[in-house]
Amino acid sequence: MDKGRLDEIDILRGFAFLAVVLQHILAGYFTNTGYSVIILSLFLSISRFAVPMFVFITGLVLFYSSKKLSYFKFINRRFSKIFIPYALVTILYYVYQASSNLIHQKNIFVILKDYLFLLVTGKGSYHLWFVIMIFQFYLLIPLFRCVINKNNGFKKNMFILAFSFVVYLVIIYSRSYYIPYINNGLKSTYFEILLVYLDRNFIPWFFYFILGGMAGLYLDEWKRIIARFFKLNIMIYLIGLAPIIYLLLTNKSVQATAWYAEISGPLSIKMVVFLTASIPVLYFIAQSLAEKNVVFSNIIKAFGHHSYGCYLIHAFVLHFTRSFTTTVLGWMNPFLQVMVSFLLCSVICLISMMSISGIKFPAKDIATEAG
Repeated sequence: MDKGRLDEIDILRGFAFLAVVLQHILAGYFTNTGYSVIILSLFLSISRFAVPMFVFITGLVLFYSSKKLSYFKFINRRFSKIFIPYALVTILYYVYQASSNLIHQKNIFVILKDYLFLLVTGKGSYHLWFVIMIFQFYLLIPLFRCVINKNNGFKKNMFILAFSFVVYLVIIYSRSYYIPYINNGLKSTYFEILLVYLDRNFIPWFFYFILGGMAGLYLDEWKRIIARFFKLNIMIYLIGLAPIIYLLLTNKSVQATAWYAEISGPLSIKMVVFLTASIPVLYFIAQSLAEKNVVFSNIIKAFGHHSYGCYLIHAFVLHFTRSFTTTVLGWMNPFLQVMVSFLLCSVICLISMMSISGIKFPAKDIATEAG
């Protein structure tokens, strides 16, 4: 970014990456132990800001940057920094998960077809859908820059942001309460495919991108507003969290772990207020940490700087850290197992990416953050 690096963005990326790791560790305990599902669901709910935050950051960085690149040069840079590392990591997950089948599979075209399917759909691993989703924003950046830009003026852009939020609410509500019934009526294979891959479509996430774009266009105003209304944002954050806590506490089907996870889904209408409020709250906290330049903030910034690479490999690392905690440390309290696995996975990912970033070859782009 020509205007100078924003340290708080690295901290926000660090927060988001660590939240992703926590989510995926907790998901393993939902399916494997059934231990204190309500409490674990609460932690899961609090950490759900991760993907909206990553989308927000992408919008902010792209609209904040004053660097003038042609569209094709921009896409080429995103392709080399984002898609190529993703393609390489998809090979890793494909080989690891299908190793026994690959040994007996002699038809190279079948292997290539399977790999290309995973590459296009983001199904190489449970977390890679995010790359497919975020790359759509890169492809559509000219469209978004036509929607919000400095030429509109602040008031018009604020109206567009408010209107986008209303549209977003309609989309999220329809996703939960109308679209499934429409699908049942249509019995359409194409509509079914659309539903299956809806999470990796940019549409359910577009509001966070526009919010980030607004923050990037008017960064000084954004910082003043979130500082001035920080206490109000905290109140909205807690109000947004309250119905989630209520639903968790009043539901009697404790074993319905899938239902508990669905309550806190980032595309759930119940989470909209909470997730939206979490962005200015965490931004203000990140900015405060960046200004203090303490050890903790430097550690989080390191995670943020290497967040993309850490994100790509964390599912692979997590498989081994979770196995270690459940087999070797199975005698421990499940919450302690979660914390040990969380620390091990996070640290191993960071050390791995810091090591790769010091190697002089093109694939080192995998180590640094996506922007």
